Amino acid sequence: MFSDESQEAVEFLSSWKTERSVKDAGAQTSEIITYEADVQSVHRVDQEVQTEEEDEKGKLVFVCEEESQNFVNFILRVYPDISRQLQANITSHAFDGFEVSVDESTSSISCTHTLMNAALVEDELQVTGLSWNSTGSVIAASYGRFDHEHWCTHKSALCTWNIDRRAVDPNKPDASIDLSSCLMCIAFHPKLPSVIAGGTFNGNPEVTIVN
Repeated sequence: MFSDESQEAVEFLSSWKTERSVKDAGAQTSEIITYEADVQSVHRVDQEVQTEEEDEKGKLVFVCEEESQNFVNFILRVYPDISRQLQANITSHAFDGFEVSVDESTSSISCTHTLMNAALVEDELQVTGLSWNSTGSVIAASYGRFDHEHWCTHKSALCTWNIDRRAVDPNKPDASIDLSSCLMCIAFHPKLPSVIAGGTFNGNPEVTIVN
């Protein structure tokens, strides 16, 4: 009554599409050429400097293997000052009678004063520098701070104590000069005992005459 039957397939071709064609192609770049090289430079300079006593003509003889003429000129320029200072040290009597003792029990050195500016303690300022004047009678201390992270806005001071005075107040300086920023270093004039110079954190130089 019913049976299986197989019919041929019917194909309808498109009236507007065309058959696509496919092509295979390959491309390759040229070989990349690389090089490896090692470079190391070593520069060594050896120098020796020796000074000798003046010869018969009154000139100095220098033995130096340094080829730099600037270095030789520097030695010739500073030698007279250094020689003069060394000669002055030989004839100085500043430490006559003073003997250094390593035994603390027999040491002649003792603490006479502990100097401080009590007014600056609340500001948490530190002593950033010390300097004696040329006569050894006045000691100066600069106050500032070392923990700056930006521009300094602290108030500081330069304080001096005259040790030769009979009544020395260790908690109050004889002279105190207020500054607008931290004072980081100070130095008395090597010959003028009343002149002292300092440098602040913000770069402003300070020159003061201490009475």
